Amino acid sequence: MKNKNKELLGKTIREDVVDSKKKMIVAGGTVVTPEVLAKLSGTSKNIQIVPYVSDESNICPRTWMRNSHRSGQCPSR
Repeated sequence: MKNKNKELLGKTIREDVVDSKKKMIVAGGTVVTPEVLAKLSGTSKNIQIVPYVSDESNICPRTWMRNSHRSGQCPSR
């Protein structure tokens, strides 16, 4: 996820986030709070998070099943 994305709040960071000088910004295993999000906004890296279960569904209509073998991605509507 992008480092400024508010959807990171409450998620757990999967691996250490370090700056270009290898200085630790946030340790892996940290749950993102508003304070942690502020620290992350200083880096240009994408943040790896621990996978989680969500009740959101991003599954496309039946055309995806028909075309998924071609690209592996959901076609745009």
